[in-house]
Amino acid sequence: MGVKKLITYGRYALALFLVIYLLLVWMYFKDNTLQLTSARLLLWFVIIPIILFGFIVFIKWRQKKSEAEELAPAQKISKKIKAPPIDSYQLFINSSICLPEGIDWPEIIDNDNDLTVLSEALSDFDGLPILTKPIEGVITEQTALYAYDNELDNEAYPEDAAESLNEQTLRLWALIDNQLTASDDALSVLAQHFERIMQQNIHEPNSALNIHPEWQQHYIASTTEDSSAEDSLPVISLSTLSIYLSIPELADANYLVERLKQQLATYGIPEQLLTIQTIIADKNPRHTDSFHNSHDGADNETYQPLQFIHGQLIALTKAATPEICLFITVDSQINEQWLEANLYVDNASNLLPTEAGILLIFYNKAAKDLLDLDHKVRFSMTEIGEALPNDASSMAAEVPQQAYSNTRQHYLANLKTIKQLLLDNSFALLDRHDDKTKAEEKKSAQAIDNKTTMTDALSENSITLLSDINPSTQPYDLSLLMTFIDEFIAQGALVNDHHLGHYMPLNSWLQPFLSLALLVSAAKEQPQESDIKLLITQHKHRCMLWLAESNQTL
Repeated sequence: MGVKKLITYGRYALALFLVIYLLLVWMYFKDNTLQLTSARLLLWFVIIPIILFGFIVFIKWRQKKSEAEELAPAQKISKKIKAPPIDSYQLFINSSICLPEGIDWPEIIDNDNDLTVLSEALSDFDGLPILTKPIEGVITEQTALYAYDNELDNEAYPEDAAESLNEQTLRLWALIDNQLTASDDALSVLAQHFERIMQQNIHEPNSALNIHPEWQQHYIASTTEDSSAEDSLPVISLSTLSIYLSIPELADANYLVERLKQQLATYGIPEQLLTIQTIIADKNPRHTDSFHNSHDGADNETYQPLQFIHGQLIALTKAATPEICLFITVDSQINEQWLEANLYVDNASNLLPTEAGILLIFYNKAAKDLLDLDHKVRFSMTEIGEALPNDASSMAAEVPQQAYSNTRQHYLANLKTIKQLLLDNSFALLDRHDDKTKAEEKKSAQAIDNKTTMTDALSENSITLLSDINPSTQPYDLSLLMTFIDEFIAQGALVNDHHLGHYMPLNSWLQPFLSLALLVSAAKEQPQESDIKLLITQHKHRCMLWLAESNQTL
């Protein structure tokens, strides 16, 4: 390091000497003009300065060459070293969506109509009516249901509890019922499976046979008649159906859970096979949320979408047995209670009360093999960034306001990681946790070495990139993502980007999972299309990369 500094200082000294030399020679011949001949002019003002300047340039060139030679081995090694593999998890997803804009990908994305309505029932603090964006179709279809609810409540609940049901709860149930109806085919398949399980349980031997031997002949005769039915029952089956219901704090959770049980019972899914947990989403995007277990009465605990992904979805993908779960999240802001709670917050003048609902069905490969569900598209989820702490409270302890600038830096770093993974190793991500033979693993490694990357496929494929960014409130994040997109465009890719965080910006559970539901809808709209569909969702210092893989052989 000392030699490099000496050479640099020496070069600067020669440059200074050249300047001083020219100045002194000019001053000398200025006073002695008669001594300036053509030969002396050429020597003192041309040859000697060129020699000095050339020597300076040579030293600089030699110094750069030496530095390049020192860095070359390190650069070669870094090119040979591949980035450590990042775990990617595969699962299958069905979705249904309900927004003011529509119920599926093309309808929602292409809807440019003004859907705002001037509310006659709601007003701001000046007494002026406010603009709202309701889901008109759902409300119209469920009008009779609202009237029926009050009659039903008087039978199922105490009279005072029925009277306490607020308008928001009824609107939320309308959204939930709409999503269940939209997922009728999948729920019917689940109901048929659980019906067979219940029949199997009925035909299992009863311990009372050991006490009353005379009952055995009757039992044997009945089981013989049903032997063919028992033979067709699956050896491995679903034991329970886990349901996660995300609702706003002002809703009546008990009412919604009970109505959900009743509705699923109409499909033939009994209550004893259900495990329903409610998630109370707070109003601030990307902040912590409350989690309630509707069965064990546990105290509230901080709970975030990323923790749901870790605790439920990743565990589901790793399970060797069939696993399936329903995730329902709904929110309706078109009510007086929500308006009172949010009207006086910052930027209240920009509030546009709206509503939304989604239902996501997550299931693993074992469940796909067991059930006849639509599985033309497989999805890969990859976490980018810091690992999730084991202690959930450590995440809740983070103060988003203090870590805001730091979060931006993490997002930038995460985007760089995603870009490198996609350009260098994107397709290898899709098979990280599948059972593959050694030959398949060797083939995958050869594909990477032969640079069979997304860069090679850009001329044949386009990229549909989704994000849960709200452009109106996250301009910096949007600029980072646009830079990320520009780098793919520079590689020759055609990128269609959609930023979906504006659909429900004040609900931290709807924001990422609504984007995921739209990715599922887009992927299943044209499953044979060759373009690459991906979604990037933000979770504090981490991001989730969701990739859709269309394959008719899955």
